Amino acid sequence: MSRAALRQVAPVVETTVLDAYISGLAPSGRRGITSLLNRSASILKRGADAASYPWEQLSFAAVAKVRAALLDDGYAVSSVNMALSALRGVAQIAFNLNCLEADTLARIRAVKRVNGDNQRKGRALSREEVRALIQAAKRHPQRIRCCRDAAIVMTLCGAGLRAGELVSLERRDYDNGILTVRQGKGRKYREIHVAAAVDKAIRAWIKASGREKRPGMRCLTAFSATARVSAML
Repeated sequence: MSRAALRQVAPVVETTVLDAYISGLAPSGRRGITSLLNRSASILKRGADAASYPWEQLSFAAVAKVRAALLDDGYAVSSVNMALSALRGVAQIAFNLNCLEADTLARIRAVKRVNGDNQRKGRALSREEVRALIQAAKRHPQRIRCCRDAAIVMTLCGAGLRAGELVSLERRDYDNGILTVRQGKGRKYREIHVAAAVDKAIRAWIKASGREKRPGMRCLTAFSATARVSAML
């Protein structure tokens, strides 16, 4: 069969630059990166978002403009650098898809990262602060909310999970005091043996939510998004 005939038989699979880039990211990181790309697109073109912006037209000037605008808007250093990294990644995908010239890609890569420390630095919570969070969670008038919020605090503080890891948990990821993180940083899989207090909080939430016999449903995260979890802290 000739190549022309094969082209007629086999459908041509088309993908956009954005789809190809996002699909290569870990599921836990897609929402944050998409948000930054939405903001970048709106900076470069009024009314545009990540899905509508023509990323094959990306240039050194465009990336530099995004960098300056994000800094002017007061974005954290880490967020600006994450946006720059995303734009470089998008440019690389555009190049791989023959949508961007090599010299343009090289110039985009030449846009410098932002140096400096973030104003807000993370720190470990004291026992008193953790206790205060738990007590605040238990004061909600709805019992299911009390169990839910207490489970969030205990799992984050007692098991050392990131908010992004917490919202990716499912019911199947918890069994007999062992918490399985399937979508951790760097897509690393790990198991965590939780303390008795954390186990008690998680079991209370499972019982209150009435989902202990429904595998595949969200356990600690059916009720929440990352922003809501972060707001509690």
